[in-house]
Amino acid sequence: MKIHIVIVTFNGMKWLPFALGSILKSEYIPEVIIIDNNSSDGTKEFIREEFSTFQLVSLESNLGFGKANNLGIEMALCQGTDAVFLLNQDAYIQSDTLGQLVALSIAIEGVGILSPIQLNGDGTQIDVGFKNYLNQSRPLNDLYLNNEKVHASEVGFVNAAAWFLPKETLLVVGGFDPQFPHYGEDFDYCNRVKYHGLKIIVADDIVVCHDRQQILSSDVDKLSAKFENGIYVNLLALVKKPGDLKFLSFIKVFLYAMLQFSKEVIFLNFKVGLLYISTLLKIIGSFQLISQSKRSTRLRQSTFLKIELVEC
Repeated sequence: MKIHIVIVTFNGMKWLPFALGSILKSEYIPEVIIIDNNSSDGTKEFIREEFSTFQLVSLESNLGFGKANNLGIEMALCQGTDAVFLLNQDAYIQSDTLGQLVALSIAIEGVGILSPIQLNGDGTQIDVGFKNYLNQSRPLNDLYLNNEKVHASEVGFVNAAAWFLPKETLLVVGGFDPQFPHYGEDFDYCNRVKYHGLKIIVADDIVVCHDRQQILSSDVDKLSAKFENGIYVNLLALVKKPGDLKFLSFIKVFLYAMLQFSKEVIFLNFKVGLLYISTLLKIIGSFQLISQSKRSTRLRQSTFLKIELVEC
């Protein structure tokens, strides 16, 4: 099976020696495509000098996570890939990670997304955010690989730090929706995967290390730009849920925003409450465009991927 690892980088010198170095130690040899979002910390130069066998695309501007990954996925499909493994620049694989993912993706029918367990940066415990996905998991029973019991669970969502995507997923579901500026694109993608009847699987016996700050989303400063963006992408993902009718989507988003507004006002967080109202108005202003995007994601096609435009 031909596998492409796609990594989006942006000022990643803190992690890249470890992330890219871990790929070189892999027992299963992949093709590697790196899409750099106009880094300024020496990332591009480092990759060219130390990892010259990897394919590097240097962008002139920062396209964000989703759009940049779409470019890498398009290249991989053009090069005849059988599956794409999306890997964060701050995530490190083990020597057997990729091979185990390949085998498990073949063993389980209907896999849309296959993710390993995410440990923290030094591999001493499960990533604090990842625990939430496991708490809502449903174990798959009677699953064996090479006569050995395999422990895997079906989940409703898993973040895109280490996604193994079979080619079939990319042709049926497509790529990330470019309407999501940063964050939330993985939540939207998971909704689309489930809509098309595919499974989101976490492999309990396969691990990667995700070297990110170990904080909960509830600890984010509510007056920060990150929190404001989080409100937007949450509302956008809610209104874009493929299985909901247009009118029902609007009602859900309106009620959710008003509920959050009321909660914040009760605790005298007026500025935060107004963020929900302003974001709701922003969603309403783009409702027609969002609805068009939603209709396209209901089709079984490579939505948001310009495969036919890629020069092979």
